[in-house]
Amino acid sequence: MFLQTLITEKINNNPGYVDSCAQRIFERTKLKIKEDTVAYNTPIQNYGKKNLTDVSYSKGMLFFYLIYKRIGEKSFLQLMNQFISKYKNSGATIRQFSEFMKSNHKTELGPIVNDWIVTNHSSKQIMSSKTLKSLLQLQHF
Repeated sequence: MFLQTLITEKINNNPGYVDSCAQRIFERTKLKIKEDTVAYNTPIQNYGKKNLTDVSYSKGMLFFYLIYKRIGEKSFLQLMNQFISKYKNSGATIRQFSEFMKSNHKTELGPIVNDWIVTNHSSKQIMSSKTLKSLLQLQHF
């Protein structure tokens, strides 16, 4: 979802589109995990096992948005290009993706990967944040 939104912003020359979409996703995700204890308590890496694909798209979009905002567009696109190049023929597991993200960037991405992919700490962060901006400030890089 994030890359689709970013491409739409760039193609349509619509600055702020990514931010406005991320804000809507943040609000919708916050409502969903407030109402659904399974979604709240399940880390992204287990969403498929629990049939939580709708939440995986929403939280996934927020995960990529937070990284994008922290490391910047150029670094983000380089990182995604490296990942896609490495796994384009074989595909990658969520574990491989997590390890790649943790080990392949000058900025330490381990905490956000753990909070958003490996544990359910992101749910706690979302629920304690009043705004998307305050959620971004909670990310420790």
